Amino acid sequence: MELQDLVDLLDALDDLGAAYWLDGGWGVDALLGDQTRPHGDVDLVCTEPTSSGCLRC
Repeated sequence: MELQDLVDLLDALDDLGAAYWLDGGWGVDALLGDQTRPHGDVDLVCTEPTSSGCLRC
């Protein structure tokens, strides 16, 4: 997964009003403000997993 893919996904979640936490490697990189390594996936925690925003993405 590339940085732009992640940005597109998070933008879509924001547009849908989904409440989530970015976890895992991307979460660490977000805190550091830099992509430190390649990522093959994204770890998201939806605070309301049955909300329409999380289900649609």
